[in-house]
Amino acid sequence: MAEVVTSVKGTTIRCAEETPDMYASIDAVTDRLKRKLRQYKERRLEGYHGGPHMGNNLAQALEEMTSLGEETTVNGPSSSTKKEEEYIDPEAPIVTKIKR
Repeated sequence: MAEVVTSVKGTTIRCAEETPDMYASIDAVTDRLKRKLRQYKERRLEGYHGGPHMGNNLAQALEEMTSLGEETTVNGPSSSTKKEEEYIDPEAPIVTKIKR
């Protein structure tokens, strides 16, 4: 039985193979590990859904927020944004623990 546990930037990749021949187990587990690492690399490059990276989305959102902020300072803050900021949902879920 051959087991491989690899840690890559906060992600743990595990592979295990069992055959009667030790060398066959090692070959099988290396093939499986290669396939999983290729999937990990493709997901990192393309994103999980093939869209833009989270950093690109975040930069775009920040640009939109700054442009909206400039508009409200020129025209004055609208009353609808004040109402939305003041409202706090009492039934909103509270995050108590984040596991990675």
